[in-house]
Amino acid sequence: LRKAPSLEARVLGAACAGELVELFEWDETRRWRKMHYRLRGGHGSLVETWVMMRHPQLGTLVRRPGEAVDVGTTPPCRCGSRFDEKALFCSHCGAKRPDGEVAEDAATALAAALSRPLCQPRGLRPIQWPSAEPQTEATDPHVAAGNLRVLTNMEIAYLAVEAFDEETSMGEDGCAPVSSKELIDSCILGCDVYEVCHRPFVAVRNTPDLAGRIVGVCHYGDKLDTFGWDDTGTWRRVFGKIGGENRYVNAWILTQKEGVGPVLRLVETADGTT
Repeated sequence: LRKAPSLEARVLGAACAGELVELFEWDETRRWRKMHYRLRGGHGSLVETWVMMRHPQLGTLVRRPGEAVDVGTTPPCRCGSRFDEKALFCSHCGAKRPDGEVAEDAATALAAALSRPLCQPRGLRPIQWPSAEPQTEATDPHVAAGNLRVLTNMEIAYLAVEAFDEETSMGEDGCAPVSSKELIDSCILGCDVYEVCHRPFVAVRNTPDLAGRIVGVCHYGDKLDTFGWDDTGTWRRVFGKIGGENRYVNAWILTQKEGVGPVLRLVETADGTT
């Protein structure tokens, strides 16, 4: 939800998948519609914002309730909807478009889409840019070592098509900065979802090494979107945002620890298998 009908305008808030919103007039390009939005999580001032109806890369963002589902020849997504023409990611769940996948029976795709509940898909939460702070507990002894929040695939897809100030050097935390090209390439390849299976939490480090600095934590039961292995095949890469800064970086989580066993459990691969 932006201050003006432009991708360059400031982001004031976000709406989640399945949320019903009341929209008003179109802008001159007929790509954006006006919406009233209350700031500060519903407790602030009521302001006018603009929502893009269809994104050139992500596809359809907003549609009318019960609007006919496109059952053409575009490939189906595993969430039940179909990819918009030329869109790289599903407009409903953010999954990567499968290359060369043959469209399934139109009636089956339509039935799946209409039966899908209007709820928030995995990993999606309201996004606050650029000042979102990581959600950590004061009781975690390692939080003081860093202030990194692991990003979801949906947030990474959002960043991949947005302009942000790219760092060229490491910060004091020792985390390698991430470029927009890295984010785009990672979104195209897709992510593997892992779940934290070690209590009470696991460490997120700036390098794939137990000697690396702890820059954040993930709690038991958290599901993480991860993007590839290190050279040893024991650490998974994640992307994170440094709290209080507009910095996006690479970070690493160990999957199995000697004397402890697995600390991350594979939930779903990039191709949708479990």
